[in-house]
Amino acid sequence: MFVGGIVMASLAPVSMWVTAFNFLFCGGETSSGCTKNVVTGLVLTGALLGAGIPMIVIGARRDPVASARVMPWVAPHSGGLGLRFDL
Repeated sequence: MFVGGIVMASLAPVSMWVTAFNFLFCGGETSSGCTKNVVTGLVLTGALLGAGIPMIVIGARRDPVASARVMPWVAPHSGGLGLRFDL
């Protein structure tokens, strides 16, 4: 969920830029085609942000935090450098 939310939130600015360029290149026309494209782009941008941000928040809470520790050179239970991962 976390990665999916990041991807969706990252695509929202792309959608906003495409919508802005579409609005600028319409030249202020009030035809239904230009207005429909701009409104669709704004709705898409809002949907990407509206779904992506909660996915980031919920996904961050669910993923366990992985930690790694490097043991000292001399330890009572090992005779060298060891690497331990807790998943």
